[in-house]
Amino acid sequence: MRVVKGSSRWTFDGNSDAFEAHIEKSVPNYREGHELICRYADFFLREDSVVHETGVSTGALARKFLDWNKKRAGLSYVGIDTVESMIDDARQAHSGEARVSYLNEDIVTYEPKPTTVFISYYTLQFIHPAYRQDVINKIYKNLEWGGALFLFEKVRAPDARF
Repeated sequence: MRVVKGSSRWTFDGNSDAFEAHIEKSVPNYREGHELICRYADFFLREDSVVHETGVSTGALARKFLDWNKKRAGLSYVGIDTVESMIDDARQAHSGEARVSYLNEDIVTYEPKPTTVFISYYTLQFIHPAYRQDVINKIYKNLEWGGALFLFEKVRAPDARF
């Protein structure tokens, strides 16, 4: 983890090896969420489906998803992340897998292809609030009829009723 001097913001850029350990400690049921996405996506996927994941990080969910769908040879998975070292790690861990491509892009400016399943797994919270609605609109616009958005987020509210 690298601290940016003079800022309370931190990043895993340059230290993506620590990401998986950190996320498993800080997000309850992190791996179970991967399992849920794989199971529920079955209802929406076709042989030739395109799946997008924003905030793909090291590609752990992508690897699980593609393994879960190994019989769908025509499926393609597009992983998007703004952190280049994460994308490099994901590419290295998935070398030789033709169904996946990892892009060092920002979902705010990236234009996705029409997609059957879109995954935002604890990512929207890192997008500036001024752009979040635009991102959701973009996902909706590019989601094929009958497709699905899997959105997992941490939330903070003024009271427990939220």
